[in-house]
Amino acid sequence: MKYDTNVELKNLLKAHGSSEFGNICQTLLELTLKEMGYNTRGRNTERPDIVARKEGHELSIECKCPAGSFLSLTERDLEGIMELKDAVKIVATIVLDLKPFWILANATKLKADKYSKIVLKSYDFSDISQEVNMVFPKVLNRYYEITLKRGVEGLRTRIK
Repeated sequence: MKYDTNVELKNLLKAHGSSEFGNICQTLLELTLKEMGYNTRGRNTERPDIVARKEGHELSIECKCPAGSFLSLTERDLEGIMELKDAVKIVATIVLDLKPFWILANATKLKADKYSKIVLKSYDFSDISQEVNMVFPKVLNRYYEITLKRGVEGLRTRIK
């Protein structure tokens, strides 16, 4: 089966706007982590955005999904990630490219500032992001229709 991740993501952005698109990407990332065997807890109004656990391994994730090439991190964003002491601390962002991909950057190496997504790539946890980037297109394709029609609310009904 062929997945056209680029087209699907751009259609979702166009249909729902940039703010809703960020929430959609965050929820799709959570569903991707679930597919990878993590137990997750999405926190739409709190920090961190996603807490994921698998076999004693914990991730604390702040999602930033601006449509452009840059993202801003605030002290509040970083403080929320750091609250979970033993977790791997991650800033996750999606790069909308011909072949879109997730960057899962090491948040302990970052400070409150504006970053180019490509610069964040140098802080990437490549072992985790490689698996995310293999699973994500399948998850996006599986939930694309409901997300296109109902946005993040339709998508959130798929999280168990």
